[in-house]
Amino acid sequence: MFNRCNRRELTGFFRLLKGSSCPLCVIVEARTGELLQSAAQSNQLETLPLCDRHLKLLLERFDEPRALASALRRTMLAALKPGTEESGTCPVCKFLEQTTNSIVRALERSDAKQRFRRSIEGGPLFCRRHYELVNQNSAPHFVRTQRLKLKRLANDLARIEGSPAAVYSDGSIVETLVFLLSDLPECSGRLETILNRKDSTESHRKAG
Repeated sequence: MFNRCNRRELTGFFRLLKGSSCPLCVIVEARTGELLQSAAQSNQLETLPLCDRHLKLLLERFDEPRALASALRRTMLAALKPGTEESGTCPVCKFLEQTTNSIVRALERSDAKQRFRRSIEGGPLFCRRHYELVNQNSAPHFVRTQRLKLKRLANDLARIEGSPAAVYSDGSIVETLVFLLSDLPECSGRLETILNRKDSTESHRKAG
């Protein structure tokens, strides 16, 4: 039902090197939404033994009770089909893994190109999970660049420890911290609350 990684994903990946989030995370999230939307609109749910996570995301797309019940019944039938336990692979997970691996291999092949190196140097920090998928021997420049970015971030955090006000004067630190804490909503929300409180205080002070 799902096609393999195509040139669109590869082109999108290189374009996302100009963004502020891990490019692979952005692609995986976008493709997950597209795949589940396609699945929800298809008549092939009986062939999709989805994992718990993707089943939950799929069912969230159904508002009408009968449609929800039908989708749940059909995906349950898919999980009960003979041979499902042996394969044990969610088709969405499998597709996303293939897409991610294709992009990682493209990254490794591009590591020696100057244009790619400049993009990586000026691009965002990759998340740890996707960073660890890259073969260090195949992409040494990428690995060095990511380590340098982490070192700079560690230095920025140490500066904030010594002088908390530093976080307000450097927007890039704020942006990176919010991104890194995105999987920890409580921490991320607390940071943004502190920043908003500071902005409000500064505005009142200037107005006074």
